[in-house]
Amino acid sequence: MSENQWMPLPEAGVGGVPVRVRAGKTLAGHPVAAPHGPSPHSPHLPLAATNGQRLLGDRLQRARDRGFVGRAAEIDLFRTALDPATRTFCTLYLYGHCGVGKTTLLRRLAEEAAHAGYGVVQIDGRAVDPSPAGFEAAALQAFGERQVLLVDVFEQCQGLEDWLREDFLGRLPDGTVVVIASLREPDVRWRTDPAWTGALRVVQLGDFARDEAAVLMDSRGVPTELHDSLFTFTRGHPFALTLASWVATQNARNMAWRRPYDPVRKRLLDEIVGDVPSPAHRQALEVCAHALNTTESVLRTFLDDDAEAGFAWLWEQPFIESGPHGLYPQDLVRELLSTDLRWRDPNRWQAMRCRIHTFLADQVIQAREAAVVPALMELTYLYRDSEVTNRFLTWRGRGEIYEDTYRRDDRDALHRMARFHMSEPTVALIDQWLNRRPQAFFVYRRSDTHQPVAFLALLKWTAQHPDSIADGVMAAACGHTERVAPLQPGEHATVARFIAQEGGPPMPSPALDLINLRLLASACLDGDSAWSFITVQNPEVWEPLLDHIGYRRIAGAAEALYAHEWRGAPVAVRLNRLSERLLHVPGTYRPAAEDEDQGTLSREDFDTAVRAALRTFPNWYALARNPLMRTRLAGQGEVDERVETLREAIIDAVDSLRGQRRRLSNSHRVLAATFFHPEATRAATAARLGLPFGTYRGYLAVGTEHVVDELWRRETGTRGGAVQADPHPAAGGPRPSGAGTTACGSHT
Repeated sequence: MSENQWMPLPEAGVGGVPVRVRAGKTLAGHPVAAPHGPSPHSPHLPLAATNGQRLLGDRLQRARDRGFVGRAAEIDLFRTALDPATRTFCTLYLYGHCGVGKTTLLRRLAEEAAHAGYGVVQIDGRAVDPSPAGFEAAALQAFGERQVLLVDVFEQCQGLEDWLREDFLGRLPDGTVVVIASLREPDVRWRTDPAWTGALRVVQLGDFARDEAAVLMDSRGVPTELHDSLFTFTRGHPFALTLASWVATQNARNMAWRRPYDPVRKRLLDEIVGDVPSPAHRQALEVCAHALNTTESVLRTFLDDDAEAGFAWLWEQPFIESGPHGLYPQDLVRELLSTDLRWRDPNRWQAMRCRIHTFLADQVIQAREAAVVPALMELTYLYRDSEVTNRFLTWRGRGEIYEDTYRRDDRDALHRMARFHMSEPTVALIDQWLNRRPQAFFVYRRSDTHQPVAFLALLKWTAQHPDSIADGVMAAACGHTERVAPLQPGEHATVARFIAQEGGPPMPSPALDLINLRLLASACLDGDSAWSFITVQNPEVWEPLLDHIGYRRIAGAAEALYAHEWRGAPVAVRLNRLSERLLHVPGTYRPAAEDEDQGTLSREDFDTAVRAALRTFPNWYALARNPLMRTRLAGQGEVDERVETLREAIIDAVDSLRGQRRRLSNSHRVLAATFFHPEATRAATAARLGLPFGTYRGYLAVGTEHVVDELWRRETGTRGGAVQADPHPAAGGPRPSGAGTTACGSHT
């Protein structure tokens, strides 16, 4: 009897019902003896147990039954096809990625068919001759009465699909039920052919939900305390979950799946992804694992002319999904591919991420208003490995929430959300701002019902047009800018206020993702924005993120106010500063000064550069282009680090005036007030210090000369111009907040 012939084994079925199985295999797929009698190597071994003895296969089958999880909807659908009274279709087409459980489900459907009194014919696409004659020979028994034909691994003979649809299936007896399982979706012609419109059902098998995964882990004996970690790692992928469960039951403290070099991960990659045709295909996969959505434009950054072919190949893979913004891998596959590359070749992993970041940052800069938030979603997804960022952004949204403007009939919904965690005076302020500036409010709605689920206000002001509403938070923000670095003509500041979400205080969610991206767009992409402020109701939750991206708390406790100065930094620099903090990779921006000769400055040029650095101290961009960036005072490292090092050197030089004789101590007060916390004019600074303007100018000149001499000494190692300490020190003056160990408060 050939491999594709079939034989009845009356005692090997379920519940005593005969089941047809392929020669050499039981229904469960375990080997049995050949049908021609005892093996010559085991002359006394019968083909199957007799006289009511139980079979090992029965025990194995019961174990499978106990371990079977989920798929209730698919089984119920199949049962309707088995019953002539409820049958509305004759062919069920199942598809899904590797390891999703197609073969396991087919085994269960075979049992269902046997219980219903059907003969079961099984075909494995890997074993059948992929020709019409070969397939028909393998399915010969399906031409009998009351048969179920199960075709597994159909992708291995997918070339027969047209013949199957147009010829073979139409010749089967009426009442035959066919189930096809494949990695690939059915050809579109199944659905466009009127003959198959009612005769075919197509079902995509997905990963397990959390409750189904819990049932599987319980059935495998996984300790409950490990359920969350296993589900997080496997994302409910059935094969991955089964494999990781086996590892966990061997040693509950063995977290093997968390180690990138563990064989569990390699086995999963081999099983789900398989062999990759070429290095170019491998690179396309790795790019797809990095990017939130992959398009030909993203691939062209790496593959040049091969980008179109690479995209087409990705689209064919069963573990790659498609959406409105491009292709993306299943979560488990993304994590496996990215972790594998980061472990195997960390330099290439880093370089790939940097190149993708450069491409996406350019897309953000060029995006028009409606495309800004989606472009930022793509860019910030690269930050998902940041220990801070991934606690506050979910990147889970797939269009279920969208950003919109405020409408008049939204007011009650906004009130309801605000009252979950805001006081009545704050709700009253929301009303005032809605009346005064409704265009400042962004509302986030469900795509299905268009009902609001979150909102925020972005309130802007300029030096020429401050707002007159009595709002303590706005007053604190305005006062801070006036004391530290007043707004100049053409500049504005923005306060993000009243961040609220349906159901309670704002917490990570798809809606809050959009809010965070809107805040980033407001801060990073508005070149005229000199200051950004954010208020939060639960600072103990959000301060780690705000601190990480450069915001500092300047006021408040229960409702805290955070500030970030952006003055002078163009959009590209702002994005790079953000990426350097979150990605821990070098940004693409380099100041023009870096392209010049790196030699030592002359004393005259050095003096000019120090005076310029003092005048532009609050301006990050101006300092980044100052010639002092080419000196030892700026140290080594990336631009952000060197600007901060230079600022520290300037602050320390000004602080060296403290503890000097009285005239120099007064100069310290004047320099700190003039350059670190300036007023709109120097006359106003003198008035704030209570000094006549002539006296103020004298202290300023002496102090500036001292700072120039002190910094030159530090740069060259000489002591020219240094002053001796006064044995009777005087009290010091202000110093910018957050800079150095002797800084005073933030002067709010």
